[in-house]
Amino acid sequence: ITFIKATHDIKTLLKVDQCRDEEQKQKLLHFASLLDGCLQLDPVQRLTSEQGFYHPFVYSEKSREAREQKQQEKQARREKKSKVKEEVRAAMAKQASDQKKKLKKARG
Repeated sequence: ITFIKATHDIKTLLKVDQCRDEEQKQKLLHFASLLDGCLQLDPVQRLTSEQGFYHPFVYSEKSREAREQKQQEKQARREKKSKVKEEVRAAMAKQASDQKKKLKKARG
């Protein structure tokens, strides 16, 4: 497959350099980046749907922080659950060991 190089730069078409408002300029740069990623002809370089969804133009910083917070909470719950399971396993193993000792003592 032969890939064609674009003849126009998205940033130029959006007139990003002429924008004086820094916040607006940042939004334009994110938009240009999203468009560029979505319009890549090479499927390897093209954004996936998940990458597009989490792109800064689509996914705000606040929602990103909220997502990261939820992920951290989920990880903490997993770790707590894993710790509890390990404690239960250890208690069961100790109980089984104690029962074996009692049986040996009773037989012996």
